[in-house]
Amino acid sequence: MNLLDALTVTNKVPRKDASLRRLFLAVGFEALHLETFLVAELSLALPHDRRIEIEKGLYGDLFGSLGRGQLGGWGPRELSDIVA
Repeated sequence: MNLLDALTVTNKVPRKDASLRRLFLAVGFEALHLETFLVAELSLALPHDRRIEIEKGLYGDLFGSLGRGQLGGWGPRELSDIVA
């Protein structure tokens, strides 16, 4: 998928009754278009009755972002599993 394809997918308006799928993206770098590609790929992979919303951590603060995000049980102690 190229950036134009990803933007086309993400710009489609979801149904008003679509359930929200909220994700937290914690990276130690400026993600730039990573969020766009992630939303596009998830929109294609998940059922069409879902809206995808990505919340991002702070640039350069991976560990701080891990502490602020709702990680479903993942945390700094599991970093080796997260990176693997």
